[in-house]
Amino acid sequence: MATIKFFVRKPKKDKNKYCNLNIRLINGRNIDIVTSVKMEVPYKLWSNKEQRPKPQMVSEERKKITQTLIDLEYFIHKGLNRNENHINREWLKKKISEFHNQNQIKEAYLLDYIDRFICEAETGERNFLYKTSGRKQWKNYHPRTIQMYKTGLRERVKNYERERKRRLSFEDINLKFYNDFLSFLEKRYRTNTIGNTIKLLKKIMGAAEKEKLHSNPVYRDEEFVKPEEEIENIYLNENEIYRLYKLDLSQIEYQERIRDVFLVGCWTALRYGDYSRLNENNITKTGKGIKVIRIKTEKTGERVEIPIKYELDQILKKYNYNLPKTSEPIVNREIKSLARKAGITDNVRAVVKEKDNNGEILKIDKIVSKCTRITTHTARRSGATNMYKAGIPAISIMKVTGHRTEKSFMRYICIDKEENAELLSKNDYFRWNLRKIK
Repeated sequence: MATIKFFVRKPKKDKNKYCNLNIRLINGRNIDIVTSVKMEVPYKLWSNKEQRPKPQMVSEERKKITQTLIDLEYFIHKGLNRNENHINREWLKKKISEFHNQNQIKEAYLLDYIDRFICEAETGERNFLYKTSGRKQWKNYHPRTIQMYKTGLRERVKNYERERKRRLSFEDINLKFYNDFLSFLEKRYRTNTIGNTIKLLKKIMGAAEKEKLHSNPVYRDEEFVKPEEEIENIYLNENEIYRLYKLDLSQIEYQERIRDVFLVGCWTALRYGDYSRLNENNITKTGKGIKVIRIKTEKTGERVEIPIKYELDQILKKYNYNLPKTSEPIVNREIKSLARKAGITDNVRAVVKEKDNNGEILKIDKIVSKCTRITTHTARRSGATNMYKAGIPAISIMKVTGHRTEKSFMRYICIDKEENAELLSKNDYFRWNLRKIK
C-alpha cells in the first residue's frame, strides 16, 4: 500500500517564517515522489515527526490544516486505487491541483464565497491575525464585524446583482465593475459608508486569493480605492456636556437613565458597546489609590484603564456602579430631544439624504440644528476631543480609545483651525519673547 508523508524543510535563516508544506508519496520500490502541497505553515508550529501542526498552533487553524491534509491523503489514495497509469511527479502535482480546485467551481461566484466566509467567521473556523503594540495574535471575528460583512457587503452586492441582472465572478471584479458599483452605491449611501463596503470587498478578494480561488490582482490597483470624505465634526464641548448634566429629568426616569449612560460615554471616550455595560466589577483602584474604570473592550479585546472624574463618579454612584440597561437605537433617538432641551441647538453643516420628485435619494449639504446630529458615537468623539483640548497627550488618549495610529486618531478629533490656534497660543513657544534674551 502506498505511503504518504507530509513535511517541511528547515529554513536557512528565519525559523519564524512560513514554509512550504511538502508531500512524499512512496509506492513500492519504483515510486518515491516529492512535491509541494501548495500550502504554507509556520516552521516553528509544525512537527515533521507527527506530520501535523503542533498543539501550540491556534486551535481552529490547527483543525483546519489537519482536516485538509486528511482529505488530501484520501483524495490521492482514491486516485491510486483507480489503477491510474503513469504515477509520477506530474501526476501527483495534477492530483494536488485537482484537490485544491474541487471547491473552486462551487465558489467561482463572489457571493458564494462571501457566504462561506461569513459562515466560517460565525462558527469560529475562520479567524484573523490581530497586530497591536508589536504583538500578533489570532482572534475570532467579533459579532459586529460579521454583521458588517452581512449588511455592509453581502446585501449590497446582492442588490447590485439583482438590479444589474448578473452574477459576479471573481474575474468580474475589474475597474469597469468598480466604477459601476460606486455609481450604484452613491445613489443610496454616504461616501464613508461606500468606503467601508469597498474596504470589505477588498478584504474578501484578498482572502479568496490566499485560498487560490482566483488570481485577479485588480482589487489591489491604485484606482480601486476606498472612497473617503471628511466626517462631520460633531462633538459636545465641556459647556454643552455640563448643560446636559444639569438638565432636570427627575420626572422622566427613562430619559434620565438615557442621559446618564450617554454622559458616561462623554467622560470615558469608550464605544457605546463598552460604556453602556459598565458595572461594579469594572471599578477598581490603582496601586496609588486612584479610582479607575478597568474594562476589556469588545471590538479589539484591549484592556483599558480610565480615571474616574467627579461628575462621572456621581452618576455611577447613583446606580450603585451598575449602569441601567439601554438600547442603542433608543438612545440615538432620545438623546436628540434631550440635547434640544439642554439648548444644544447651534447650527452646523451636515450632509443629509432627501428624496427628489422622482423618488431618487439625493445627498444634500445643509445647515441643521446640532442636536439632530448627536448619536451614541458623539459621546466617544466628545470624550476624545475634550481630553485632547485639555492638553492630555494623544498617545495617552489612544490607550483609552484604542486607536493604533496617530493618523487615525487625529481624524477623530473635532478641532477646527481657530480652536487649534487657541491651543497653540497656550504653548510656551508662542509666549516666548525674544526681548527677554540678553
